[in-house]
Amino acid sequence: MTTTQQTTDFSEYGAAFRRRRRVMVMLAFPAFMVAAAFALGLPNVYRSSAFIKFEAGEISGELQTGANANLSFAERRYADEYVVGLTNLVFRGDNTRGVLKEVELKAGEDPEAFVGNLFANTKAQTVRSEILDPDSGREKDIITGFAVSYDSDDPRRAVQVATWLSKAYIGASRQILEQRAGAAAQFFEAEADRYRINITDLEAKLADFRAQNYTSLPDSATANIGAIDRAERDLETAQLQIRTLTQNRIFLVQQLEQARGEAPEVGVLEALEREFVEKSAIYDPNHPDIVALRRKIDSIKTRGPAPANMTLQEQLAAQQADLAAVRQRYSDDHPDVKRIMRNVEQLQARIARGERAPAPPASPIATQLRTQMAAIDNEVAGLQARVVELRGRLAQLETRAEKTPLVEREYQNLNRDLDLARKKYNEILDNQMDAELKKAAITSGRADELKLIQSPGMPDAPTSPKRVAILIIGLLASIVIAFGGAIIAEILDQNVRGSRDVRQALAVAPLAVIPEIRHASFQRRLVLRLGAYAGCVLIGSALLTFAIRSMA
Repeated sequence: MTTTQQTTDFSEYGAAFRRRRRVMVMLAFPAFMVAAAFALGLPNVYRSSAFIKFEAGEISGELQTGANANLSFAERRYADEYVVGLTNLVFRGDNTRGVLKEVELKAGEDPEAFVGNLFANTKAQTVRSEILDPDSGREKDIITGFAVSYDSDDPRRAVQVATWLSKAYIGASRQILEQRAGAAAQFFEAEADRYRINITDLEAKLADFRAQNYTSLPDSATANIGAIDRAERDLETAQLQIRTLTQNRIFLVQQLEQARGEAPEVGVLEALEREFVEKSAIYDPNHPDIVALRRKIDSIKTRGPAPANMTLQEQLAAQQADLAAVRQRYSDDHPDVKRIMRNVEQLQARIARGERAPAPPASPIATQLRTQMAAIDNEVAGLQARVVELRGRLAQLETRAEKTPLVEREYQNLNRDLDLARKKYNEILDNQMDAELKKAAITSGRADELKLIQSPGMPDAPTSPKRVAILIIGLLASIVIAFGGAIIAEILDQNVRGSRDVRQALAVAPLAVIPEIRHASFQRRLVLRLGAYAGCVLIGSALLTFAIRSMA
């Protein structure tokens, strides 16, 4: 039942299209003729193209596009933007008026209109190439350059304008590079001036620091250590001289006492002193024998009351000298030190009460001994001042030595900052020189990033329009219009035709269908009509083919 109904529907649709064949022809033929007229009426357009390659694998932003480069999506987009930027620069302002020098305008042609339409007829598209990546072994799609072309109805003009465009794009790229190199040179020059001022400031700081801490610099550490050693040796020498002079003074005091006739145990004392001198030349001052001899000599010298023929002041001076000599070897708790201190206190008390001792008779030996003692006292005083000076100098040198590590740290920081600034300054000067050299090379045309690989050539055939494609599209559109018109006409027709219309109108199924009676005259009309259609199609096809060949 369903198959029969579908067959009936298809036959009714076929009958409907047959009934509306005139409408379909009336709609399809004009539509196809319009498409054919449009295809044949469009003027020929000739395109001349030039291929420009990215030279040295760089595009004004260090974009790698060499034969072995692998461009990411961002880099591809940047290449497209770079070409767009070049296009905007070429067509900016009055730059396009330079094309008038390269193109021969027709008689009566408006130059301004030609320049105004220049951008609309120009196309610049990047060119991608497949290469084999040596690392991964896979093919990679990279951008190797771009093609700039110009469309015109005159092939000679297309070549002329395309030639100018290729030069203009290369010139625009050169202009961008020159501006960028100039900006880089100015930047490096400004940075060099800034670092030059910084280096001057650092050198001044370093000079001030060296002037303020010249004695504590790392370079002076060895000299300070040597000075400390010399000061310590000088201090030991001075102290040794003081001890020697003190001992000599004690000997002179004993001689003075002997000269006055009151030197107890003179023979024993002289023997001990000779032995002490002999052993002092052999042994160290702290040797036990030397210490024992010194004690015996001191005990003999300090034993017994003071001579009666000396004044109280002389006795006090002698006792004070003995006390100073003994204190260099013993502490204040030693019995000899205490005894001599008691004698000094007693003499000071007697002098304070105003007592006077009988002045001894002056003798040449005593006078000479007193002169020698005074000279020794002066020399000892000078040595003691020298000791004080040496101790102060030693403390100063030790302070310098202790300060050296802190000074060295800051000194190294200043030197490091100065070295880094000088190194950076030299790098900036190198970059500035490179930028200036690059600018000079760009100006002379030796550092272009774009290289003309293919010059514009004379086109052999028009690039557009695509007449065959237009005709095919027109044919398809005319068929669609024809069928659409037939369907609309069938929908709008209110006549009852066929069993389906009877069922829809009366809601009952027909008992029988009377077929169309096709007699001899009907058959003749049908044959004539088909022959006319076929002739029209053949003639139209022949005319269309001839027109396409003649226009190509």
